[in-house]
Amino acid sequence: FVDVDNFKTFNDSHGHDLGDELLRHLGQTISSQLRKSDRLVRIAGDEFLILLSDISKSADVEIILEKVRRAVANPVTIRSETLIPALSMGIALAPDHGQDFKELVTKADQAMYQAKAAGRNQYQFFRPT
Repeated sequence: FVDVDNFKTFNDSHGHDLGDELLRHLGQTISSQLRKSDRLVRIAGDEFLILLSDISKSADVEIILEKVRRAVANPVTIRSETLIPALSMGIALAPDHGQDFKELVTKADQAMYQAKAAGRNQYQFFRPT
């Protein structure tokens, strides 16, 4: 579960058109770091899901998400505004954290909020509270 850090503030201060361009850029940047078998889905506003397949260990997820985090952190200029985006990402793994899609998304969302609470611009694996 991926959320763009401080996007609402950015959107409110720079306008929805610039916000939409930033989201398109982020979608392209994130997708460019994924494997052919993986999928990126925008689910609402500034929230995305990254669906990873053929993951044998949690370290595989960390490698991919660290690539995503580093790629997104590169400064980008959109309409003469230079931005350094950041993402908070939550991870839920099947079967460890759930069996069905809805349960996994819910737990990944909770993990994303744990990442935000820990300081943003990072990923966290789901852990029960």
